[in-house]
Amino acid sequence: AAIANAALLVGVDTGLTHMGTALARPTVAIFGSTRPYLNTGRPTGSVIWLGLECSPCRRRPTCGGKFTCLRDITPAMVLEQAQAMLAAQTQETRP
Repeated sequence: AAIANAALLVGVDTGLTHMGTALARPTVAIFGSTRPYLNTGRPTGSVIWLGLECSPCRRRPTCGGKFTCLRDITPAMVLEQAQAMLAAQTQETRP
């Protein structure tokens, strides 16, 4: 119920994030060492993935455990995408 009523869901590659997308909730999915889906199939879903040469490593890092694929995703990048998702949702609900 919490996901179904969420105004916005931000998460990594987990079941809860996928549920947000499946339930058509505004969702920002963050991917690093796992293979992302780049097209969520829904206008309410977006993906942040840096597409580094070493990614996806499927959690078998070739980076010496640096996990640059996640560490280089900044809070500002996530906030920008989240704000865009909320703005789009607001525009859709305006009379």
